[in-house]
Amino acid sequence: MVDGRRWGVRCVVLASFGALFIASQACDAAHDAPAERTGSTRAAVVGAWTPLASGLGVARGEFSSELKSVALSDGRVLVPAGMGQGYVLTSAADVFDGTQFAPAPSMLTARSLYALVPIADAGALVVGGGDVQPQGLTNTATALAERWVSGQDAGWTSVGPLHVARNTASGTLLKNGQVAVIGGFDGTTNYADGETFDPTTNLFTRTTGAMNTPRSGHFAGLLDDGRVLVVGGAPYKTSPPPFALLRISQLFTAAGGGTFASGPPTVLPVRAGFDGARLADGKMIWCGGCGSACFGPSLDTCEIYDPTTNAITSAANLPQAAAAPIMLLLPTDEVLVAGGFTYTAAVDAGGTEITIANAALYNASTNTWTPTGALKTPRYDASIALLKDGRVLVAGGRQGPQRTATFLTSAETYDPGLPKRCTVCQRDGSCVVLNDGLPCVGGACGAGVCAPSDAGARDASADAAAGSDAGAAVDAGTAIDAGTAIDGSAPLDADADAAPGSDGTSSGCSCRSAVRGDAPSGAWLAALALALACSTRARARGSVLRRPRAARRSRGRAIDPGSAPLGARFPRSEIRGDE
Repeated sequence: MVDGRRWGVRCVVLASFGALFIASQACDAAHDAPAERTGSTRAAVVGAWTPLASGLGVARGEFSSELKSVALSDGRVLVPAGMGQGYVLTSAADVFDGTQFAPAPSMLTARSLYALVPIADAGALVVGGGDVQPQGLTNTATALAERWVSGQDAGWTSVGPLHVARNTASGTLLKNGQVAVIGGFDGTTNYADGETFDPTTNLFTRTTGAMNTPRSGHFAGLLDDGRVLVVGGAPYKTSPPPFALLRISQLFTAAGGGTFASGPPTVLPVRAGFDGARLADGKMIWCGGCGSACFGPSLDTCEIYDPTTNAITSAANLPQAAAAPIMLLLPTDEVLVAGGFTYTAAVDAGGTEITIANAALYNASTNTWTPTGALKTPRYDASIALLKDGRVLVAGGRQGPQRTATFLTSAETYDPGLPKRCTVCQRDGSCVVLNDGLPCVGGACGAGVCAPSDAGARDASADAAAGSDAGAAVDAGTAIDAGTAIDGSAPLDADADAAPGSDGTSSGCSCRSAVRGDAPSGAWLAALALALACSTRARARGSVLRRPRAARRSRGRAIDPGSAPLGARFPRSEIRGDE
């Protein structure tokens, strides 16, 4: 598995004889349990999706034309309006507080496929959009825009409007705090220019420059140098698809009134209905999609733009072809792709549509995709956002054939595991700062940075002292890491004797390996007590808490293991008989 996701067993050593009898039972119970990650407000299985008890108040999908919900700076997630059941527009909105959804004030205008961007003061901007019917025609567009205002009187306020109506335009938060709205379609005309929104005046200014070709339904991503990459899309038309998809990319610069320059061409066949994400190193990746009609087999190909070389190259293919998937950069530096749809064959040839539940993780350093836990509910055109505790929220969307799809209210969260970074910036220019104190690889999050914690420094000192006398008596309140040999010789492999768990990984409880016949007498006591602690936790919770090996030992007040922060420690006093 990916570095940072390997978790070792932490069991508290209790001075007790008679534990040998239950040693094997402890490991057997632990072997069958999936890896579990705890957080301040939940317990979730790493690499799996957890259905939420609450969902959207109104079933809907086809939210914004790009990212389909917005992570507000106050930690909540706003899911605006969209297309509802029967392909009827809705103005409903919902807010997720990290635990559950609650209805938000309805938007001023019902719409879908708008541009959606977070702005300052826990606000959000919704621009344009309109109505798109299932045959793929864009029927209406609006120039109206509205702004979400957080606080005691949270709600929507009218801003703008745009100079022209724009449906399926892109929206990107620029480094100066303004928003770039690029391209779009008004039902008759496709636009090659854009407009910038100033949140201090609530007004739009049309760009002085324009792209070499009008386009709608494209991908846009903010580069580290402040430019915006525009890829794909097509000049939409009022007749049925196929559309003339575009291969030439564009680069937008806000300076000088907003100008465009030609970028490199894509290297793979043109696509529509795809999604993409920012990579941790500032590159952009986009994947999947379909041909110009989107009523045939989907694509599994991916491409990457490197701003340092100004080149587009192919990347590893998705494990499964998908159109209308959702993609997001994770705090683990991986990119998540989930859901979508494909066809067994072209519709005209009798093919049927399949809604996808599968998900996968992209590792940029190895250019590989690895399957991860599948969505509990297959869906496409869903909303997706990163939460401040590192989880991913997916809500709504639709499933079934496009022309007769069922729109969803359900929501679920995904836990990617221990973060590598505590500030995660997405392709739309927004950034999520993870909660202070959230454990990360090598320490804990603080002010958006993953830094070594004081507890980690004390742990390192304790490890060094403990290593000086492997045969010394073990204090009854000291925790033992299952990856360390009891007899002080070679480290034990925490997974060596562990049977695979249900998620394909080992449980990490190597209690049998810890009891060595050549170990000193003091170590035998520790090993027996280790077995007892394994049994206590495995039986009480049905799983084994896994945590980073980098964090070895600490002391702390008694806490409930079911509500403990990720990577929390469990000294002797925390093992409770009523767990």
